[in-house]
Amino acid sequence: MVKLVSKVIILDINLEYIKVGFSGEEKPRLIMPNIVGIPSQSHLDEVMKQLYFKDVKLTKEIYFGKEAIDNRFNLKLIRPIDLDYNINRELLSKLLANIIFNLLDIKGRQYYVVTHPLFVPNQFIQDLAKIIFETFNPSGLILLSEPYSTYLATNRETGLIVYLDTTTQVLPVWKGTILEQQANIYDISLLDLKESLDVLVSSRNGVVLSDYALEQISRYCLVASSRDEFENLTKGNLDHISKLEREFHFNEKRVLIDLERYAVTEMFFNPVLIGKDILPLPEFLSSILENFDRNIRRDFYLSIILGGRACFQGMDERILNVLRNSINIEINVKRFHPDYSNIIEWSGASKLSAHPDFINFMVSPTEFFEEGLQVMDRIRFEKHNVNLNLKEIKLLPVFKTIRLEESPDSVNKLIQFLKQYVTVDLKILSEIFSVDKEEMKKTLVSLINKDQLKGELLENDQFKYWITNNPQEIEKLKKSLKITVQQSSEVLHKHFIQRLNNLKEIKNLKTFRARADEFSKKLSSSNEKMNLLIKKSPIPISSDETREYLKYWHNLYRDIQIKFKKATPF
Repeated sequence: MVKLVSKVIILDINLEYIKVGFSGEEKPRLIMPNIVGIPSQSHLDEVMKQLYFKDVKLTKEIYFGKEAIDNRFNLKLIRPIDLDYNINRELLSKLLANIIFNLLDIKGRQYYVVTHPLFVPNQFIQDLAKIIFETFNPSGLILLSEPYSTYLATNRETGLIVYLDTTTQVLPVWKGTILEQQANIYDISLLDLKESLDVLVSSRNGVVLSDYALEQISRYCLVASSRDEFENLTKGNLDHISKLEREFHFNEKRVLIDLERYAVTEMFFNPVLIGKDILPLPEFLSSILENFDRNIRRDFYLSIILGGRACFQGMDERILNVLRNSINIEINVKRFHPDYSNIIEWSGASKLSAHPDFINFMVSPTEFFEEGLQVMDRIRFEKHNVNLNLKEIKLLPVFKTIRLEESPDSVNKLIQFLKQYVTVDLKILSEIFSVDKEEMKKTLVSLINKDQLKGELLENDQFKYWITNNPQEIEKLKKSLKITVQQSSEVLHKHFIQRLNNLKEIKNLKTFRARADEFSKKLSSSNEKMNLLIKKSPIPISSDETREYLKYWHNLYRDIQIKFKKATPF
């Protein structure tokens, strides 16, 4: 693991994600969903809980990020920051501590730069600062707003930043000075887009998408060049529409989108579509700039920056076309590539904190706790109105080709990490260890060949780690696994037979069908989990052994299915 004690740690914290890395680098080392999961028994019987927990090793008191999302059916998911920007300080502290101390293995006191949404309550800023000081005891801390960090990444003196996230924030910065009085929020945001997309996709595909799936699909949304083009698309022929079609897979279901790719983004140019009586986005930007002197206004029109999630293909051209038709001024609108747009605010903070004079603006824990609220303005860097020259600072690539086998300490940390997960995605490993994915693959193969690592590369860039190569230990684990499957099968059989008997007693046909459908889904789910329990075994098991282990359960499964059919009144 690389330890960079001399660099500043950059934390970008918003409602959905936390991005963490080091100053002077072009990308964060880790991006994690800002969510935690706590084991819940309210909707699981003890047998299913025991089986599923063994499958995914749910033995901890709290789960973080994607691990919590993956196990969401067995967990109570909580966002440490709610939509009103109230912070659950205990949960956010634990989440940040897990990232810094466990995943990135950062030790000792460091300097921290924390970015956050622009329009948040003062209490949010105070709580955020207090969490950082109390959790990490940093050498110093500075806070930056995400739109301002986006401006810093552009290397421009002047810019009108339109930052789309859980709110759409508009921030004018003129020659390095933030014009706070003219900063504003546009009342359409990523939350509206998600809600609209969810309605369109679920009504067509019969599946309700999670926030994570919605984010992936929204990356492929498009913007029509004009309102006329959008209307023509909705009336278009089937051949043309089929060319727009994209296919996704979510929870093993096929999800199709075509016209939805345009429909969800049209709200920014025709807000009436979602029932909002507000100006379209281009007119809203013009209304803000009308408050400035003509010469200053011209500078802003030449530097409109779309940041955050405003990376939809065609968004910049549509805004440009609308403004050109109504304003006789030269206009320039820039959007970033989707892959960069997601981290641009982090990159701006990385560039700023790499400046040699930046550390002089840091606020220490002593100053914070002694001066209290009086020090808050100094913590927020924008309040300084200091324009440091960042044009000479070049950000470094994150994925340097370091070879893990050259460092025994790194190999030990890799093994320690793999033992927690048994099967892990190479992309996750590459992010945790700051290594390119292909380089990680070569490293794993090399470690296996040198007998320093036990495991194999699976399809879809998955790596399966074996706990042991000792034949006696393997047989012991196999025996334990077989007993677990058989015991769970027996108890599950009793459980489902009881539910089957309860099903027979239902007289109302509508109620019966609803309960029968629920029964069938739970039975199918149990079968999948039984198969998954073997598939994700921490030891290599042959297909013949798999069939032997699951034979008892599959017999019971068929027995229950037969009785279920006999109990069906239609």
